Amino acid sequence: MYNGLPASSLLDVTKRLIKAQSFSHYENDVVENVIEGFYTLESQVEQTPGVEKETTPSLGNQNSENNPIRAIFSSSQSISANRLVPCIIQNHDVNVLRLYNMQRLEKIRTASIQDIPYSEEEWLNLSEEEKRFHRDYMDLLRALKMEYPPEINLSASLIPPREAIVVVRVLQDI
Repeated sequence: MYNGLPASSLLDVTKRLIKAQSFSHYENDVVENVIEGFYTLESQVEQTPGVEKETTPSLGNQNSENNPIRAIFSSSQSISANRLVPCIIQNHDVNVLRLYNMQRLEKIRTASIQDIPYSEEEWLNLSEEEKRFHRDYMDLLRALKMEYPPEINLSASLIPPREAIVVVRVLQDI
């Protein structure tokens, strides 16, 4: 029986990642445990009598029409906790995995845009996919900087000012 502890520990790791300034090691074992638990729940749901295969969610597609919870509620059969609870846990685990990976990629994007170099330790903490993403993202930024004038600051804050008076600095008088 899957208890959801790997997803809870991955959520704790994600909270620490959000607060931390540097990268921690990619939690490959925990991510694999969450994925293994996902498939354990999927096999448990499939073994439950009266469950069709299309009611289990997939890791990649989470559209609202393919949501297994909606499928269970819309079915004419009685709602069984043996079917509903594993589907809810699966959706939670998928959301935790997405949040973890999204936060790591957001840190990579932010560091790339601000040209913050990684230390050797931080570079070793990135997974191979994250290293590849960083290289591709840096190539994209270099191409973008080459295409547009150097006066455009990509690392400037995108948050608009709260004051009514805005100071505008002119680079060249035309």
